Amino acid sequence: MNKYLIIEDEIAAFTLLKRNITELEPSCMIEGPLQTIEESVDYLKNNPAPDVIFMDITLADGSSFAIFDEVDVVSPIVFTTAYEEYAIKAFNVNAVDYLLKPIDIDKLKHAMHKHAVWSKNQIKALRENKNRKFKNCILIQKLDRLIPLDTKEIAMIYLNSQIVQIATFEGSIHMINSSLEELYSQLNPHLFYRADRQHIVNRNAIREIANELNNKLSVILNIQTDESIFISKTKATEFKQWLTETE
Repeated sequence: MNKYLIIEDEIAAFTLLKRNITELEPSCMIEGPLQTIEESVDYLKNNPAPDVIFMDITLADGSSFAIFDEVDVVSPIVFTTAYEEYAIKAFNVNAVDYLLKPIDIDKLKHAMHKHAVWSKNQIKALRENKNRKFKNCILIQKLDRLIPLDTKEIAMIYLNSQIVQIATFEGSIHMINSSLEELYSQLNPHLFYRADRQHIVNRNAIREIANELNNKLSVILNIQTDESIFISKTKATEFKQWLTETE
């Protein structure tokens, strides 16, 4: 029996989607609705991964893509939204389909079928990340040359006025024509952590962490930084576990 989770802040949309899913698969289990980012993160951290997540993009407290900044989502996702422009971004985060509202039941059936025909090995690989390979170096553009930079030399990757920059342990700064999301997906998650939307930090660059108001953490690095780096309340426990884990 498949277990489906619906993340949707509109009760009418949730009710219709639940009815249509149940009509197509009467024996399934449906959980939800989860209406906020915070609620969704809490559920995904404290419950077994559902077989499929049906996820609206615009939630009561912001874009559902923020969920992926807070927790490692390992379930296949069917996005349900009224907006076309997020399709490319959606398929970078485990999406098996992208359905526009109002959702056509035949398209919903097709999305459910796409998940059903996935092999067990495909789903297992997604959940265990066994097929992931990580970069040992990143190519840095210097005038007409490309210079390989060992990822172990990277102390921090950050956004500066919408430009992605790399800070090394030696104190050099490099600009790179990639997004934080793209770089983070290519880096070893044991070595690098996405602290927030602006910063990726190397565990070996962390000098100490400090408790802040509202149960947040501040991260102090052993290199100079122009901005403070904070770990949100919802990510604090996960971050501390990551910092002390063995490879």
